[in-house]
Amino acid sequence: MKEGIRNDSNISDIVQVLEQVLLNSQLFSEDAVNDSLLVLSQLTDWNQLDPYFTNPTLIDLYITKFMQSDIFQCNAFRCLDAIVQKGAESQERVKNMTETINFIELIKGLIGGKSMSQEL
Repeated sequence: MKEGIRNDSNISDIVQVLEQVLLNSQLFSEDAVNDSLLVLSQLTDWNQLDPYFTNPTLIDLYITKFMQSDIFQCNAFRCLDAIVQKGAESQERVKNMTETINFIELIKGLIGGKSMSQEL
């Protein structure tokens, strides 16, 4: 199945449909939205890290909309993790975390702007 998806030249169409579900999540059931997040994380993991997986709209949705919700947080993290872990060497992963998804600011936002040492 993975090979079929990797070889599918219409993968961007699939991602666009899933993105529309996320953009209009209020129109869909929680299960449909959560499943869309899960599928996006798997597609990101299975395919090359093309721009349609790292487009600013999707990353913004993961961070500002779905990571703030207990219902969707786990699968939103899976999407970000798939981007960060995308077959890169350690230094490239750090770059992905800090530059592509601004991970440090994301974590600060999730803990209310406190530094990690303040939490300990």
